[in-house]
Amino acid sequence: MCVKPSSSLLYDAELTEIGSCEVGGCNALEAGAAPFACYSFRKFRIWADAPHVLLLDHLIEEQNRLQDQGHSAEAETLTQPIIAISDLLEAIRIREAQVYG
Repeated sequence: MCVKPSSSLLYDAELTEIGSCEVGGCNALEAGAAPFACYSFRKFRIWADAPHVLLLDHLIEEQNRLQDQGHSAEAETLTQPIIAISDLLEAIRIREAQVYG
């Protein structure tokens, strides 16, 4: 995960844009937590057409793997971004239903 140096656009491993940050310069990128930590940051501007489902699936698989290996405390750290992404997907679904019927 990285940020394109000339902008505040966040990219996933396939260089698919997922959003931008109003603030910039956060530590999530350096810590390797982006883009997952960004979903729970209130100033993160998330784009509706980004691969949110793929990121959510990855987090759920990772959480299950950690739990299976007996790392419950570490697995629990993924719950907040899982909830944030799930809430986002529901908000997108509701908005699209309102717009497109």
